[in-house]
Amino acid sequence: HEKFTKEQKPLARNGFLLMEVLLAGAILGIALVVLGVAVARCVHGLSVTENYRTASRVLDERLAFFDQGNELRQGTSDGTVERDGRRFDWKHEVAPTDDPRFFKERVQVSWKQSDGEREETREAYRWKAE
Repeated sequence: HEKFTKEQKPLARNGFLLMEVLLAGAILGIALVVLGVAVARCVHGLSVTENYRTASRVLDERLAFFDQGNELRQGTSDGTVERDGRRFDWKHEVAPTDDPRFFKERVQVSWKQSDGEREETREAYRWKAE
């Protein structure tokens, strides 16, 4: 029989305790969830930005419609444009103003996003050709 004394050093500890491994795994899991949420938000933000950019191009095209020699007439027109597999609906309104020399032109583009419908609108005033 060996006798243990108070002066004896404890055995060297090799490896980790189960509790330490579980705690490290839990911390790693939480960090991965937070990272996944951040990446998902970034991807959604990029998609929204790209759709606004495309809607802006559609708005520019519709506002340039009368600059391309088409006659400016009072009224409303609408349509749909497909870009990169996404659908954008547009509405183009030309209305009179208080000043008989001008028309008010309003173009609205709307589209569906995963978090609901979005829209972008621009207005301009045009000189009536006599």
